[in-house]
Amino acid sequence: MNWERTFQLLSVVFAGIAAVFYWRGNYDAMFVTSVVGAVAFFLSIRMQVKTRLDERRTKESEAKTPKFNLNKICHASSSRQWAASATCIR
Repeated sequence: MNWERTFQLLSVVFAGIAAVFYWRGNYDAMFVTSVVGAVAFFLSIRMQVKTRLDERRTKESEAKTPKFNLNKICHASSSRQWAASATCIR
């Protein structure tokens, strides 16, 4: 079970407990459990956003990695004469 589902489940449980406290007339406990349930709900939203951002960052980093042939390294003696004097090392 991942954190996202855990926080969603906790928010539902705390909402149910808050409803019981409301029904019994214990308004202070209802307020506290409602706040804890709201915090759990927002933490589940935060975990959803975090996983989406992590997935997006990995896709972007995979797209930005150059696809060079690492077996072949080319260099030049000077930047002006790059085409004429390029040598490749294997």
